[in-house]
Amino acid sequence: MVSSTNYRGIYLLSFPDGIIDTVCEERSAGWGANWSHIGKYIAARVIKSGQGKFANQVVVYDPQSKKRLELSSDESLLPGTPFWTNDDNFIYLSSTDRLRFFPLKASLKRPSQSFAFVKNDWLFYYDAQTQTERPIACGNTKILAAKPSPDGNWLALEKFDGGLTLIKVDGSQIVEVGQGFQPSWSPDSKFVCYTYALDNGHNYFHGDLWITSVDGKAHFALTTSDREIEMSPCWSPDGKWLAYTLQNKGIIMVQELELE
Repeated sequence: MVSSTNYRGIYLLSFPDGIIDTVCEERSAGWGANWSHIGKYIAARVIKSGQGKFANQVVVYDPQSKKRLELSSDESLLPGTPFWTNDDNFIYLSSTDRLRFFPLKASLKRPSQSFAFVKNDWLFYYDAQTQTERPIACGNTKILAAKPSPDGNWLALEKFDGGLTLIKVDGSQIVEVGQGFQPSWSPDSKFVCYTYALDNGHNYFHGDLWITSVDGKAHFALTTSDREIEMSPCWSPDGKWLAYTLQNKGIIMVQELELE
């Protein structure tokens, strides 16, 4: 799944033939768009415009049937990145100002599975059994974003100070990775690939990809180029390949992996 300039639209790029299939061309759809766990649907938060006004909306796309499902009404302010509960029955927003979740079916009222999310720059846990939320202690640095692992047991936290932290959803285990952002989980939830980049306040002048195991014991650089700025890693569903971009060139690279 790729997007275009300013995250307009969502496109599927097949490998290895490179055929591109258009899912949508809506504004901001590519920012934080996420596949459902079964790999059938894509959740996105899009920007709609008309008569000089802007509105946000949570939508779901079915790339195969080309159907589009609206899960929320138009709202002028709808912050957050859409994620799926483990059963794919609900989409919830993280990096938001309050807890919001949206059922895929009208018959569903509240999530039956718990999840962690970012609210007002801090990490919270929604307990589906008690239908309550509580904060999760993970240091004194505010959180920019939290990306759950495929098995739902871990989170990769991007912090405002540039640090990357792995934490169990219940807060029982924390692994400090160091400086990094744009985390991508391996399909088996054992590894995280992320971007380590340097900038001058305006542009990036260095970027490499690093991989860490979820326990922090394995930690190594995947790319070490001085000429290219590698960013935005994304694992293939089978875990054997990693796709990433070359900054400012519009080029997508694919690299084979062998991890144990």
